[in-house]
Amino acid sequence: MEYPDKRINPLVLTILSSAIRLGAWDYLRVKDVSPFKDKITGDVIAGRIVVYAGEHDQYVSLITPEAWFSLEEWINYRKQHGEKITP
Repeated sequence: MEYPDKRINPLVLTILSSAIRLGAWDYLRVKDVSPFKDKITGDVIAGRIVVYAGEHDQYVSLITPEAWFSLEEWINYRKQHGEKITP
């Protein structure tokens, strides 16, 4: 987890916490991942991930808050460095 490449942590944390296959990343889009918040406090308690969205095999999985924040940080990093991120 201390590897300097910013892409590794979100990948590892998401795969470990959601149990998705590596091949599922080919179908994953930014819009398929969202925070799952506590209704009272508003704190992120998990991430919700739609795996194989729009496909016959589509299903929903949850990821840890650590994985969610790691994905969010990676997406923000890409935005800050000029990449246009769309849903």
